[in-house]
Amino acid sequence: MVPGRGPTVTRRETLEALGERPSCRPCDYTISVAVPAQGSHHNVVRYPIAIYGPGYHGLLVSSRTRIPGLVAAFDVEPTVLALERGETPPVEARADPHPSETLGRLDTRLRRAHDARNSATLLMISLLAAYGLIGLFLRSRFFARAAVLVPPVALAVSLALSGAGGERPVVVLTLLGIATGVGSLAASALLRDPPVLGAAFVALLVAYLVVMTAWPVTNSLAVIGPHPDGGGRYYGVTNELSTLLLAPALLAASLLGRALFLPVAVLALLTVGASFSGADGGGAITLVAGFLVLGLRMWGVALTWRRLVLVAAATAALALGFVGLDAAFGGSSHVTRSLHGGPGEIASDWGHRLRVSWEGATGSWYHVLLMLIALAALVWVATRRPRSAVVDALLVAVAVSLLVNDTPVDVAGFGALSALTVWSWRRTERLVE
Repeated sequence: MVPGRGPTVTRRETLEALGERPSCRPCDYTISVAVPAQGSHHNVVRYPIAIYGPGYHGLLVSSRTRIPGLVAAFDVEPTVLALERGETPPVEARADPHPSETLGRLDTRLRRAHDARNSATLLMISLLAAYGLIGLFLRSRFFARAAVLVPPVALAVSLALSGAGGERPVVVLTLLGIATGVGSLAASALLRDPPVLGAAFVALLVAYLVVMTAWPVTNSLAVIGPHPDGGGRYYGVTNELSTLLLAPALLAASLLGRALFLPVAVLALLTVGASFSGADGGGAITLVAGFLVLGLRMWGVALTWRRLVLVAAATAALALGFVGLDAAFGGSSHVTRSLHGGPGEIASDWGHRLRVSWEGATGSWYHVLLMLIALAALVWVATRRPRSAVVDALLVAVAVSLLVNDTPVDVAGFGALSALTVWSWRRTERLVE
């Protein structure tokens, strides 16, 4: 069991998450769980949990984590209430001949993914910056395109390594660095034709859609992906990942042209926002805004403040419609549960996100510094001329993401890097042409 959310956890927070009646009385079930000791602890340790009662044999599985063997402290109270009412609980069980061994392997993978995650992200950023600077100063279309391709290649390699069972941080990071560095250059050489490059970005979206739907654990345990070890995100798309996918999604629609604009937009929205795959409501809203702006620009409509207000209204309406349609077809996630609570709960969730976002942006001096640098880079790109449709769409999407998501440093930082690399590549193309 993951005892809480965030980098640290206390015994009190875990007990509050478990709820008032973890023993499920007077029904025929008993839940036994260990909790942290007194004081504050780094949230990197999992704690044992067991449910005794009819139907509970083998391994616990949670519909809210989608990782067999891993449950959250927040799963316990809803499970107790469901069992008392005779309903299907969020935590059930499945057969496993050796559950202790399975849990041991899972705990090892979670720990190793945690240990490699920050280094993997820094490695990706370093390669992106290196290729981007070479492309900018040498005005090289080859290296500028390679910089744009670094995040997609790194994401694909991360998924592949997770699917292959890669665990040891040194091995995973070495393979990730070599494959991303060489793969980005090779892809830049091979994907020079715009439709081919657009098709490659579509292939990345399809790969994520398939993996998150059919093998969610592969994505959950990838070194660039969710953070199940800390309880922040167990499956699907994180704010970091949705920001990294913005540029490939928007570029795919732009490079493939008007005829395929709508299919690409729908594919991206399903990948990031649908309950069965990414389940990221903030990412879905961000994508809708970005594609609306891109569509206006591709059809020759100039952006004005009045039209941006209309884009904001259309974004809210389309995003709510998408989540409602998802729920109507049986989708279930934290996004659809918020929608079921009505306008009051939606407003409360948004207010909570804004508070968390502000605290995250101002919680330390280096977060403030990173935010200022990222925002300055975004403003600088926004003032460049001539304007690019994809860059305009990307900038609007990042601005929307800062309003609806709760990790502003990640959104602003990765958004700024994406905007800079896409702008540099488009500028290099014009210089060559």
